[in-house]
Amino acid sequence: MGAVRGSADSLTLQRKPEAEALELYESLKMALEALDRSDVQALAGIRQAMMHEAETRPGSRLLAPPFMEIRQAMAMPQGGPEASARLQAFLSEALRDGPVGDILERHGVSRDCAIVPA
Repeated sequence: MGAVRGSADSLTLQRKPEAEALELYESLKMALEALDRSDVQALAGIRQAMMHEAETRPGSRLLAPPFMEIRQAMAMPQGGPEASARLQAFLSEALRDGPVGDILERHGVSRDCAIVPA
């Protein structure tokens, strides 16, 4: 099994009993190259990126169900509708057009996958 070093996937897998078999790579590109060379039999990663990679590699498939899901959240005190509106605007900007979207794309995931709060 392979994963990108420091990713949520690798951190979760490193806590499992079989962690000694986990191969860590510095980037998704390096992990995919290892998969293509058959250095690892499977890669852990963000579903959308893994789905895309499986589509481009004949004989590959996405395993189901996922071994983990990350549900991020933010909270603030009740009341303060102006502060709530500012936070929502900030999140919308950061998620799609800002650093979060950039990080997603760097890891092969469309920035459109970022869930903008309603």
